[in-house]
Amino acid sequence: MMKIVKKLGNDPEMLSRLADVAQREGITLALESLRPEESNLVITVNDAKRMFDEIDHPNLKILIDTTAMGVAGETLQDWFDIFGSEIVHMHFVDGNPYGHLIWGDGTHNLKEFLMTLKKNGYTGYLAQEITDARYFKDPASHDIRNMKAFEQYM
Repeated sequence: MMKIVKKLGNDPEMLSRLADVAQREGITLALESLRPEESNLVITVNDAKRMFDEIDHPNLKILIDTTAMGVAGETLQDWFDIFGSEIVHMHFVDGNPYGHLIWGDGTHNLKEFLMTLKKNGYTGYLAQEITDARYFKDPASHDIRNMKAFEQYM
């Protein structure tokens, strides 16, 4: 059976209804925090915990966006300390902390991030949500450069 993860917004009433539908359909929903200009409901790990507890549904899990995490001044370990195995997906990108950048173009420490994932036994997805316009004209070369950053850890 294929595991499907859907990205959601931050509306608690909608999330409750969607979690029920997800359960019937065998889908896992993933809640992420957003940057302050994107949401006023879930912008920190504590906001995510409040929402997660309010929904309290087995089909609602957690998505970490390293950009939103960095903007909030948080660490990956902060998220694992609160959510542990409930984390099923990540937008795993570099940043300053803003920006959905390829690895090496921001200030996040890739080695430290990967060590945190290993320490916490993370087995979910690491999506490369690269959205900075500087990459749009030649995405292939930037994808190659991004993946090269990971080579030393494989």
